[in-house]
Amino acid sequence: MIVGTWRDVDLSDGAEYWTFNSDGTGNLRFDDIEVSGYQQVDFTYTVTDTRLTVTANVEGKKVTETYFISFNSQGTTLTIMDPNDKEGLLILNKIK
Repeated sequence: MIVGTWRDVDLSDGAEYWTFNSDGTGNLRFDDIEVSGYQQVDFTYTVTDTRLTVTANVEGKKVTETYFISFNSQGTTLTIMDPNDKEGLLILNKIK
């Protein structure tokens, strides 16, 4: 269900696109309005039940984060919750 490209519904600080490929790879591409351009972070991921684990190299360091995820009944909205961040709720709409 997660395979595809998703866009953040909150565009107030720039667009954020998450792409999940069927081979367990993906990328986060975001339009940072402060630097006027796109930045991209490539990652690998696994999904187990309602948990999404993402591993990426950030500034030369391997970083692994685990999130709780849920989908709406149509599979068109993905909610990602960061358990370490009280405001870490991300809502994405499937665009591809």
